[in-house]
Amino acid sequence: MNLWSIIPLIASAAFVVLFIVVSSQAKRQAGRILSLYIITSGLWSFAAFMLTYDTGATTDYLKLWQSLVVTAIPLVAVSYYHFVRVYNNKTPGRGVYIGYAITGLILVL
Repeated sequence: MNLWSIIPLIASAAFVVLFIVVSSQAKRQAGRILSLYIITSGLWSFAAFMLTYDTGATTDYLKLWQSLVVTAIPLVAVSYYHFVRVYNNKTPGRGVYIGYAITGLILVL
């Protein structure tokens, strides 16, 4: 493990703690979408940790985690946009659904 992999590991641990705190109080829709945002951010941090943990790993291993990092970046952005829309009492709208669809397409490709 190198020193740079500790940063995403600490971030993913912090997101786990945040998820536990927020999910116990997520009775409104905004709380549930905030939990979704925290989960996606934690997955992004964990994928970044796994990518930087062992840089001498096989190419297939690194490609797997790199593809998950690349997919997680727009997923975090879309889930944050979704949370902001719900927090401001607006419907998710087409942009949220298109964003989730594009993220799913990126994951498949």
